[in-house]
Amino acid sequence: MKEKLYYRKDIMKKYHISRRVIENYEHLGLVKATKKDKMGYLLYDEKAINQVGQIRFLQLLKIDLRQIKDILNDSKQEKVIINKQINILKKEPIYINKLIMAAKLYLKDKALFLNSEEINKLYK
Repeated sequence: MKEKLYYRKDIMKKYHISRRVIENYEHLGLVKATKKDKMGYLLYDEKAINQVGQIRFLQLLKIDLRQIKDILNDSKQEKVIINKQINILKKEPIYINKLIMAAKLYLKDKALFLNSEEINKLYK
């Protein structure tokens, strides 16, 4: 049975990403086209399509592309990197709440907010 192949535009539609994003993934070695059609258009197999989905999910977790490449190249790294990122993400709500409070303070009294002590509190 012949393997189904997809064009770049199919990936773009499926994951709502631009051509440049896919090109960037290719440039970084995260995904590879399977072959070209007779007109020179790149074709991707199911594995490549699924890999793009995996990359997109890992990016949602705010894992950078360098680490994603490590995960794709060495599945043993996956658990370590994702667990590390989970611990980082657990702290984000605290930071987001600080930013919301800072934004309210800024709207209330810009001069007070611009005091370097208030700004420095956001980084702690």
